Amino acid sequence: MPLLIDTESRTGALVMAVNHLLAEGGPRAVSLRAVAAVSRVSASSIIHHLGSMEHLMRVSAHWTGRARSEQQSYRWHDEGLLAHLPRSPDHVVDARVWLAWCELWRSEPGLETTLQEARDHERAQLAGRLDFTLARDELDVLVALIDGLTVAVCRPRGPMPTEHARALLRRQYPELEEKDAPGP
Repeated sequence: MPLLIDTESRTGALVMAVNHLLAEGGPRAVSLRAVAAVSRVSASSIIHHLGSMEHLMRVSAHWTGRARSEQQSYRWHDEGLLAHLPRSPDHVVDARVWLAWCELWRSEPGLETTLQEARDHERAQLAGRLDFTLARDELDVLVALIDGLTVAVCRPRGPMPTEHARALLRRQYPELEEKDAPGP
């Protein structure tokens, strides 16, 4: 009898491999051969189960966006608005991976819809968590500030300390502190 393959865990391993490559070397580091080497899944098996490298990238982008959203939701209870900024070295690595996905979004047409949906979902979650109190332009400014601070924290040389970035966000939006605070 043939061995049944758990496609959920295999897909997870492939997504982790793609994200590892993005964290280590950026978008140029991702290739079918590199994903196969890191995941220890043969390139032919990847193609057999997912059809193409483009499909693997779409699936990986979707899973990564979903995991990012879940992590922010979990952290929101303790951190409020600050959940959208890195807090620890692991969060900085996660943010670097997300920034690499955003770079791929600009250059890979096959990822456009998947990553746009992830960004739209993230924006909608943020608006909802703030009880839809910000006008569209105000939300645009907040999202841009969060994005800019994330880039500053993730710089390869001379990164902004995470606590400084978080203090700047708190200082810029003191009126959101009450809305951010975890409930009783």
